Amino acid sequence: MEGKQKNIVVVGASFAGILQSHCIMKHVIPKFPSHHLVLINPSPDFFWVVGAPRAAIDDKMVPDEKVFLKIADGFKQYSSDRYTLITGTATGIDTEQRIVQYRTEKGIEEVPYHALLLATGGKTPSPLFSPFPSTEQTREAMRVFREALPQARSIVIGGGGACAVEIGGEIGDFLNTAARRFAATPTNLKAKITLVTKGTKLLPTLSTAAATQAEKYLNRVGANVVYGRKVIETVPQNAGRTIETLVAIKGEKVKIHLDDGEVLEADIFIPAFHGKPSTSYVPQHLLTDTNHIKTNPSTLRVDDAGPRVFAIGECSSAFGGASMHIVDQTKVITTNLKRDLRAFVDGKERPDTGRDRIYEQYTKPSQFVPIGRSKGVGQLFGWWLPSWVVWILKGRTYMVGITHWYTAGDMVKKEDVWKYE
Repeated sequence: MEGKQKNIVVVGASFAGILQSHCIMKHVIPKFPSHHLVLINPSPDFFWVVGAPRAAIDDKMVPDEKVFLKIADGFKQYSSDRYTLITGTATGIDTEQRIVQYRTEKGIEEVPYHALLLATGGKTPSPLFSPFPSTEQTREAMRVFREALPQARSIVIGGGGACAVEIGGEIGDFLNTAARRFAATPTNLKAKITLVTKGTKLLPTLSTAAATQAEKYLNRVGANVVYGRKVIETVPQNAGRTIETLVAIKGEKVKIHLDDGEVLEADIFIPAFHGKPSTSYVPQHLLTDTNHIKTNPSTLRVDDAGPRVFAIGECSSAFGGASMHIVDQTKVITTNLKRDLRAFVDGKERPDTGRDRIYEQYTKPSQFVPIGRSKGVGQLFGWWLPSWVVWILKGRTYMVGITHWYTAGDMVKKEDVWKYE
């Protein structure tokens, strides 16, 4: 029955967390007036990681205020007694007592939950692309990197996915612009840029044709690709993974050891490998072998955590890897959360009427990858996109003009009603 305040706790203001929180405020809280949203995030800012490859290079093209956005600003549209924003880092979950523990400047605190949504995303090796441990650290990493980049003459990037290709293209365009104008494979380079990937092609999500074209665009800005090689060690050991090791010590080089015995040297090493789920606070029995949260792939519930617990986005085992998957997941969770809350009001642990909304993931590739400031490759639902379309959709501004879709929840302003609810 309704009455005493019941907390719907969202852990993490990642893309998934911020969007799901707005879904709850717009489409759940109004229908369940005794419920209250609690959003826990390590920083008061939302990090527009989409814009990071350009923001890390040039803060005139993409200023900090375009990629670090105040979470509170997006919630001013709601009554302040319906939500609480907490700046803190989740440290544990007690699924028996239904409590989330978190750390703030004051120490360890806790909040009880009636429903729980886990949306802590993933953590990348490089501090340039991650809001962990805080966005203040990310800001400082970008400042240090921007300051050092103009003096760099050799850059090695580990990885062959979108992040590696985008940062490689941005660096090449920034440092080797003059060379780019005169040759498809320029020789008068200011800096040598090398991408190292263990794969046989770039951009594993996209087609071979897109990957081949991506390499050609990289070549035009002075970036080359080494295939079939894995970075096994760097000297210093944590090169590129902390603010202190973003660039080589003056007068020295970072040494990058590959699995075939070759050793590359660079002024800057960027580990642009795929990130790992940020789930250290989650009980081990709720995690897969890859430390993703065990999530029902159909309903997006975390069945082993008890009733009314869900996981969304990169931390979930049900995530497909694209932002459009997040939007679809919010629709499923919003519907199934309402069903679960209504069942509790009716004195039941699980819904026994209507039908759960089922998550169906797109399988055809959809990804836009800018390469420098004027080129790019991409596909949408498997369809090839011309370079100029990728530039319009993403490469021109890295989509900073649509951040409000997430920060204010404009993308989910209209409820996607499930007729079988």
